[in-house]
Amino acid sequence: RLQDAADRATAAAAKALQKGKGADALLERAAVAQKAAEDAEALADGKATDLTRVRGTFGATASMRTTWGYEVTDLNAVPMQFLMINDAAVKQAMKPRDSRNRPTAVIPGVKWKASSSMNAR
Repeated sequence: RLQDAADRATAAAAKALQKGKGADALLERAAVAQKAAEDAEALADGKATDLTRVRGTFGATASMRTTWGYEVTDLNAVPMQFLMINDAAVKQAMKPRDSRNRPTAVIPGVKWKASSSMNAR
């Protein structure tokens, strides 16, 4: 770690200062190492967006974005509240309709529900 290197350089400079040998050069190296450690820490703590943002000549901005996903490693260990129904399969089963345009499929635990909305352009 850079911080450890900076700390070692500062300790070496302190020892050299006590002995009166080359302390100035060691203090300068310690200061450089400390600055590098601080810069590295700032970069490590920064958001990807802030670190990669660039602005084009005509005002467009581009940057990286960090997104998170997941992978299920043991389905049996997943708590029930995180398990989902197969939405595509239910919608497929909902397609056959009766004369009143209601879905005809019967799926235990699923109730067909109509909703209306107004669209404007």
